[in-house]
Amino acid sequence: MTRPPNIIIFNPDQWRGDVMGHLGNPAAMTPNLDRAVEDDCVSFANAFVQATVCTPSRCSFMTGWYPTSLTTAPCTTCCTTTADSRTCCKC
Repeated sequence: MTRPPNIIIFNPDQWRGDVMGHLGNPAAMTPNLDRAVEDDCVSFANAFVQATVCTPSRCSFMTGWYPTSLTTAPCTTCCTTTADSRTCCKC
């Protein structure tokens, strides 16, 4: 009987794509991540995000919703504040 795989989502904060040694940065010291990628892990050199800021992008990644559909604060930059901020912030 085969065991199900262990899945770890490693989503660090404020890292650029070139800050890991196994992706070719000689100044990066990431021996544990490098070893994990050599053994059996998957690493992506390119990524696409839903938002340029980390918090909305992470929320979108974890929920599957676009950042504009998961807001709790009223939108003040592009439309007037209404009772339903989700409707307001779709601009």
